Amino acid sequence: MRTKACIHVLSGHQGTVADVKCQESDPQIITGSMDSTVRLWDLAAGKAMVTLTHHKKSVRALAIHPTEFSFASASAGGNNIKKWKCPEGAFVHNFSGHEAIINTLSVNADGVLFSGGESEGPIIIQELIHCLKVTMALLHFGTTRLDHPSNMPKTFHNLVL
Repeated sequence: MRTKACIHVLSGHQGTVADVKCQESDPQIITGSMDSTVRLWDLAAGKAMVTLTHHKKSVRALAIHPTEFSFASASAGGNNIKKWKCPEGAFVHNFSGHEAIINTLSVNADGVLFSGGESEGPIIIQELIHCLKVTMALLHFGTTRLDHPSNMPKTFHNLVL
């Protein structure tokens, strides 16, 4: 029976934790912080397994790949999206394209990475599996909803789905 009691307090970040992702395999918890680090946590030990320090600015978004044993982290500035291998947090690749602060990341089942910047910034779509940028699919925030294929521009629909 669950007691709702505090099991662990995961401490170590020196700034606000901006994003937390959970998964069944190790690392079970991945956090991104305003202290420019990403931490991979060992829940059994209640401490960080690895601290990744490759970002120069605050880490605001994380996304776990649904089928590949990897994840992405995002911050502000150049080379601001990075791909990592689980469970050890080995650096794989820098993605370019965003120069603004990235506030959100998402990866679909096909390995396509969606990243969004500030309210007036673009949504950029990149292929996470092969680390190739999809150059034709640059969309801007607006009134168009992207939650259904019929609402997407034709080139985007044919290219990604």
